[in-house]
Amino acid sequence: MIDPAREHLRARRIAEALRCFEKCEFSEAASDIWYCHMLAGDFESAWRTADEIERNWPSRVWNGEGFEGRRVLIRCVHGLGDTIQFIRYARELKCAGAVSVVAQMHPELVELVSTATGLDSAITWGPRPEFDTEIEVMELPWAFRTPAAGVPAHVPYLFPDEERVARRALRFGEEDRLRVALIWTSSMWDETRSAPLGAFESALAKVPGVAFYALQHGPKHIEAAASGWLRYEGEQSSDVLDTAADLMNVDLLIAVDTMAAHLAGALGRSVWVLLKHEADWRWMVGRCDSPWYPTMRLFRQPRPGDWATPLESMAAALGQFSRSLT
Repeated sequence: MIDPAREHLRARRIAEALRCFEKCEFSEAASDIWYCHMLAGDFESAWRTADEIERNWPSRVWNGEGFEGRRVLIRCVHGLGDTIQFIRYARELKCAGAVSVVAQMHPELVELVSTATGLDSAITWGPRPEFDTEIEVMELPWAFRTPAAGVPAHVPYLFPDEERVARRALRFGEEDRLRVALIWTSSMWDETRSAPLGAFESALAKVPGVAFYALQHGPKHIEAAASGWLRYEGEQSSDVLDTAADLMNVDLLIAVDTMAAHLAGALGRSVWVLLKHEADWRWMVGRCDSPWYPTMRLFRQPRPGDWATPLESMAAALGQFSRSLT
């Protein structure tokens, strides 16, 4: 039964997948059941499943106690995008009565994330401050029993340095058209999130009133040099602070599912995300918006491998956006 259930899940037939998973041994299907509930936007059921998983196989960092009057240490051991997405809960911890909130994370995020609303300080690996309660950053939505309709989405909650924003503005030059930054390749962790640059060109390059800028980091950046329609100044800086500043200097980011998409959302910038058919649980199914980021739109593959359909929809929306500014 587990194999048919997972086939339904891969096809994003969530109701059918759940019916099959619930006939399996819980030990075999527990994480899949949680995943289905998250994709369906039924966060409450997902948290109940997480509770049962924890009762059977304890593994969480958080001890389950409340936060009032506590010194809280947030551990950010997952990806950069995960930290950016869930550090919003620093504000919720303070509202819940935490006396201090410190986050420990990858070093490249420390300076920017230290500006997060509700966070007292950000540190990287090494000695840790004294704390009363420890929690992993991705456990925070579970700890707060967040429903899909109640996601804390006060944006912006990260704030780049204004002087750096002004310096980085020079690379974009004078432009009276809509400024759109483009990222077409995700990290090597999941290359199936990436889309061919040629697919973007076919759909978007001829949209009038738009100036496109390559913000691609990694080996694929060189593809922009020969594009003819993308403004290209070499590989995008690996410094998250530079990327944040660049996003403040454009009107819109168009990106595949990557850290920069989370960053744009956290900065309160307009961002359109191109998603593969088997998109991650955080994007749910059947939605063109995201409760996590009010300034985000989602464009989804209707079937695996089909980038043309969502990019055609994106081109139409981009044309409307451009015309609305004239």
